[in-house]
Parts: sequence; structure tokens; C-alpha cells
Amino acid sequence: MLACPQPNKEGPLIIIYIPDQSVAIFAQEISVPTQWDAQQINEWNTDLCLLMVACNIPWQAVENPVWRHFFYKWVPGCIIPGRKLLSSRILDEQAELIVDNIRKGVKGRYGAGQCDGWKNISKDSLIGSMVNVKYQPYLIGTTNVSAQAKNAENLLEIVKDDIKYCVDILGIKLVGWCTDSSGESLKMRRLLVSSNSWMVVVECWAHQVLLPIAIYLIHHHLIFDLDKSYCWRLS
Repeated sequence: MLACPQPNKEGPLIIIYIPDQSVAIFAQEISVPTQWDAQQINEWNTDLCLLMVACNIPWQAVENPVWRHFFYKWVPGCIIPGRKLLSSRILDEQAELIVDNIRKGVKGRYGAGQCDGWKNISKDSLIGSMVNVKYQPYLIGTTNVSAQAKNAENLLEIVKDDIKYCVDILGIKLVGWCTDSSGESLKMRRLLVSSNSWMVVVECWAHQVLLPIAIYLIHHHLIFDLDKSYCWRLS
């Protein structure tokens, strides 16, 4: 892709070369005078940041000439922020706003945390943590543990960091922690209680009842596309 300056034109000519089709697409970038005030610009930057996060759009897209041409043409007066601004200050402000809203709803209240592991579509091993306060779940964070040993000691460090965040940052009176019944989770809960004797640690009963329910459904021919080996893996 090239952006070539043109004499006596409003903006550079955008040239996109597509090798598979052996064609070039030409578009005139439109130069639009700034007409928005500071408040509109801030709202635009915020909404654009949220849109890109929600749609999983890469930050570098905002610096693509075709992207800018589209918005300059159809959203007169807009100013497209750079990827560094979007992914740093604007994103940080939105993250802090979310944390502030969570803090208002949980500060000074009792809560219980929990964590579980899974693999995403990229086969990365992840540990996700959340906290429940007044029957309302709040996501704490997700940790990529692909490069770590899957043992109780490493899981304990993650849980301790999550507990510290809940207590120090969110102001929650944390009284318990819940995990599944895997080997490392069982040992982690024992280690957690040994250093925090006041904490209630429990196993997740959703994991416990999943296996018998799945086998029951298969035995009574209520589901057919789930074999027993998969049920054991789910437990």
C-alpha cells in the first residue's frame, strides 16, 4: 500500500496493490477541517477505543490509510487518534473507570474468590479469576501460564496476587476461595489455608456434579454426541 502525494489535490492518492488479482485500487483521501470541540473529540476517542476492543480490531488499523479515508469521508470533522494514544492513555482511562465502578459496588463487603484453568483457541494455558460479592460476579483477571509448570506452588502465587488485588485495590473483605478438584488445586487450597487459617476454601460443586449428570444423560439416551471419555475429561 502506498500513499503518494499529488499536486493540486486535497490529499494523497491511496494505492492498494492486490497480487492475487493483479489490480490496483485508487482512492482520494479527503482532507476534512476540524469542527469538533474538545469534549466531542474525547468522546470519539473513547468510543473508538471501546469499539476496537469489543470487535478485536488490531490497534494498527487506525493508521491504515484506507481506514482513515473511510472515516474522514463518512464522519466529517473526526480526528483519528494514533494507535499509541488509543492503546495507552485512552485504554488506561477506560480500564481505571471500570475498576472505579467495580470498587463502588464491592468496597467494604464480604466476597469469595474463585479460579479455574482452560485453553484458548491458540492453545495457551490460562488461569482466570473472579470474585463474587452479593451474588454478583466480577472478573479479576486472566494469567497466561503456558510457560510455567502446572503445580500448586505457581497456582498459589497467582491466587495470592488476586487476593491482594481484591483486598488492597477493590476493598473487598475476602473470606473464601473456590477451585476445582484437580491435584494442583487441592494442594494449593491446603497451602492457602496453612498461611491464611481464617479463610474458607471449598471445591467447586459445579465440577463435581457435571460428571454424574453427563453420564446420566448418556445412559438414558438424552444426548448422543458426548462420549463417556469426554465426560471424564470435563470432570
